[in-house]
Amino acid sequence: MLPRPLAFLLLSGAVLTAQDTYFKEPEKKWWLPKWEVDVYHEYVDLDPGRHDIRRYRGRLRLRFELGGDDEWIQFRVGSKHLVGSDGNKNNLKRFDNERSNGSELDLADLRVQWLRESGGVELHGGFIESPLIASESLLDPDLRLTGGSGRFFFRWENGWLDEIGLRAVSGNLKLIERGQVRMDAAHLVAKVSTGAVSWTAFGGPWRLQARQEDLSKFQRQNPVGSSGYAEDSALTFNLITYGLAVDAAWTLPVEVKLFQHQNQDTKEKGNELQIFIGSRTKKWWPQVGFVHQRMAPTSQLASVNGDIWWFHANADGNRYVASLALPKKWLFSYSYIEQTRRGATAPVYSHRAGFSKRF
Repeated sequence: MLPRPLAFLLLSGAVLTAQDTYFKEPEKKWWLPKWEVDVYHEYVDLDPGRHDIRRYRGRLRLRFELGGDDEWIQFRVGSKHLVGSDGNKNNLKRFDNERSNGSELDLADLRVQWLRESGGVELHGGFIESPLIASESLLDPDLRLTGGSGRFFFRWENGWLDEIGLRAVSGNLKLIERGQVRMDAAHLVAKVSTGAVSWTAFGGPWRLQARQEDLSKFQRQNPVGSSGYAEDSALTFNLITYGLAVDAAWTLPVEVKLFQHQNQDTKEKGNELQIFIGSRTKKWWPQVGFVHQRMAPTSQLASVNGDIWWFHANADGNRYVASLALPKKWLFSYSYIEQTRRGATAPVYSHRAGFSKRF
């Protein structure tokens, strides 16, 4: 039998070893796989005399990240896999920004950054997402561009100023059927926090330039000329965009965003209001939302804005959203859209319901 002092020392060593093992932080992987999925049913009630649309669609995104979000360099690469009950031949006719079926590259982004308590610089290059704050009526968040982006900002770490700086992007947006739109845009951004409420103001110039050879496929509801498609002067959209976002992290979270964009050549304006109440991330929490859109004929380039809406220019409408956050980052959502082409009498109605899981 061991002497009591020796037995105590051995037992203490075992407990300390167990504690060290229990409290040891998990090793960070040098690469991290992620995935997300969307599955939904969509029904579009079109004008009288036209066939309504009913379709099921699914999308799986796979992504791998080399390097963490806090490291000075990171590489992200991802693929997108699509399956739908409707064929690819109808995608252009239905103003889709994604194919119904197929697989393709979704992201190949090299990021370098230099961060300090007082500010930082962040640069991206490759096949990337846009870093700008945009409405559904201005840019589809699923579109990617080949090019580069940058973010330069200052902040007050222990104060109310979270960010004041510049965000910019330049490159070619990739459309389906090998279409492209040149995008050169920038935003001045100022974000302040007052307790649980943050305020973000942004604004700056956008230049979107379509290619002449793509007009037969992507003219998509912007005004047409004598040739049946947009004239050369309508290939380039010089826009001024600005807005305000308010995020209230109360017990019942509230998000409000107001966007406006104006064509500098035609002076036509479009705007969008978004209001969301509730949470999409807290388990078993509901969220309800309302989005109001007003789009003039030339206040946005119709071939690149959000394809959840049926009309992409010269139309006004509302979108109503209800969702429920489920365990393990799953989400059930339902949206209803009522949208009317300017000059038309009958609106178009759209219903979409489905499940999604985020990264």
